[in-house]
Amino acid sequence: MKSKELQQLVLSKHESGDSIAKIFRDLNGAISYDTVRRWCNMIEKTGAIQLSAPPGPPRIIRTKQMFEKVKSRLKQKKKVSSRILAHAISISRTSVRRILRDDRQYHAYKMRVVPLLEGVFPLVILGKESMNHERYIKNVLPVALKYGNEMFGNDWIFQQENATAHTHILTQQWSQEHFPMFIDKDHWPQNSPDLNPLDYCIWDEFVSHINWNNIQLKVTLIHELKRAAKKIRLQVVFESCNKWTNRLYRLK
Repeated sequence: MKSKELQQLVLSKHESGDSIAKIFRDLNGAISYDTVRRWCNMIEKTGAIQLSAPPGPPRIIRTKQMFEKVKSRLKQKKKVSSRILAHAISISRTSVRRILRDDRQYHAYKMRVVPLLEGVFPLVILGKESMNHERYIKNVLPVALKYGNEMFGNDWIFQQENATAHTHILTQQWSQEHFPMFIDKDHWPQNSPDLNPLDYCIWDEFVSHINWNNIQLKVTLIHELKRAAKKIRLQVVFESCNKWTNRLYRLK
């Protein structure tokens, strides 16, 4: 079935008098023209978008009632394994795992003692304009400076890679004047992405938390990216930094 958000959007635009062609253009390919036309015909006939139920027999195990049982059991203070949970609510362990992972998006975590870290900096969401040194200096560098100082005080080094906005003379000048320590473009190490925790570790962690099925429009993409960023585990951030020294020794 299509996203409820898209259905509501089509319904709203149709009731506002938009034509099928205009609705299709505004959705920018999120759904096909035939789907837009079919939904608009439904609205004209019934006043709503009523999609048929998916084929196949009805669920008898992974139902809303079972979801509530699992949710209620997990709210209890006493920790419980999937095996014990399956026995308590009289379903198979496989069904419990599917409910936890697929239906409820729950994941098991192991507690580890790590140095005090306060998480990941907030994402910087930019518009459609190309990134140049002016936008980079105005919108990106102040964020890096603010949260870098909050987390590390005055004992940290800012490093970039060879993008045009990074190598611009004004970017280099701003960075030299504001960051506690800064590696300029003439002293970057070779293969510098190999020394960037984002490139060799955190990007994979970030992408793994994105639910691509929820993304249909730009606004849902931004929402999903922000949600995924908050899910990045602190232990992954710590491990990526812990590997940095060894990677530096291996760099040629």
